Amino acid sequence: MKQYKNKRNSSFEDYQEGGDTASQNGVPGDAIQFKPIEVKVYGNSFDRAFKAFRSLVQKERILSDYKEKQYYEKPTDKKRRKRKEAYQKSLEQD
Repeated sequence: MKQYKNKRNSSFEDYQEGGDTASQNGVPGDAIQFKPIEVKVYGNSFDRAFKAFRSLVQKERILSDYKEKQYYEKPTDKKRRKRKEAYQKSLEQD
């Protein structure tokens, strides 16, 4: 991998060498590759396959992460929300 003294003057094509070393050096590299969620359908049962898919999505926290990142939440608001959730959870367990 080439070392760049001034990153502002180097062109985007210089960064296209990519790979794991590029992201470790702080140089933009390849995009993050995600593993697709796969559910096998047995006996033409769409309902069971959809239920399995929903449980996988919930287990991986895909939708909840998406909803969290839709807008910026100030750190103080995040602390307040977490504290409130912990309090509600403690009330449920009593």
